[in-house]
Amino acid sequence: RLLRNRPTRRDPEGVPALRAQPPLGALRLIPSPAGSNGLADDLRHGRVDLALMGLPPAELPDLETVELVRSPFVALMRDNHPLAAERTVALDRLAAEPWIDAPLGFGHRVLIERALVRAGITREVATEVSAVGDIPAFVAAGFGVALVPAVLAVETPGVVAVPVTPALPWPLSASSRPHPGPAALALRAVMVERFSALST
Repeated sequence: RLLRNRPTRRDPEGVPALRAQPPLGALRLIPSPAGSNGLADDLRHGRVDLALMGLPPAELPDLETVELVRSPFVALMRDNHPLAAERTVALDRLAAEPWIDAPLGFGHRVLIERALVRAGITREVATEVSAVGDIPAFVAAGFGVALVPAVLAVETPGVVAVPVTPALPWPLSASSRPHPGPAALALRAVMVERFSALST
């Protein structure tokens, strides 16, 4: 269960395909320090035209949202961790560990916090990392354990990914304001095509 052949959030896949389309305007890619909640606000106020969202589409009723992929969460830990050889791991077995997570507002953290509340589990987030793709490196360095969607788990020496039980799904979607313009529609089409290829 070493992390292998995972697509990383640093790979700008799909961007060359978009640039090959007829000119539809300038393409500017930006992150949000407030994660999916911040991006939803940016969309509603017209600061961005399209956003990758980690929240369920049902929670974004005022936005036009297309789900790209649904990925289960995995627990990341060092390969010498006592649970590293397990086939699955329950959340309560990680409760006493220091955790590494994204800041509040990121979609996957929102879903993790809800799952922990439902299970009556409290945890300590000892380290916050705004670049989700960097979380495995902090796990490898011994800062703690982490829960990330499998599709975002980056190959990192010394780190293993163990499926979480019960399964906790994470949706990744592309959202826009209703009736998006041609540039947003073109980029969304590229995203749908890329993620469809990845899933097959």
